[in-house]
Amino acid sequence: LEAMAIGLPVIGTNVGSIPSMIDQDIGGYLVNIGEIKKMKKHIEFLSSNFEIRRSMGVFNKKKSKEKYSYSVITKKLINLYKNELKFKNNVIH
Repeated sequence: LEAMAIGLPVIGTNVGSIPSMIDQDIGGYLVNIGEIKKMKKHIEFLSSNFEIRRSMGVFNKKKSKEKYSYSVITKKLINLYKNELKFKNNVIH
């Protein structure tokens, strides 16, 4: 997420929630654990293709701001507390 926030393309592994954050071929690439040759291929491709790096970086920066920024996450956490802990309008406004 930090790399995305500063406008970089990313290469990540298909584990945990990483696949939900990386848009394959739009913001970066996903590889399975142990796919060293595939990761190397993506690194070499990105290192020699400025326009694709730039395009992926622009996409990632926008996505990061819209989905993972401090203000967005804070709103989600507040709603979680309101809904899941039943605070609703009694405690948190």
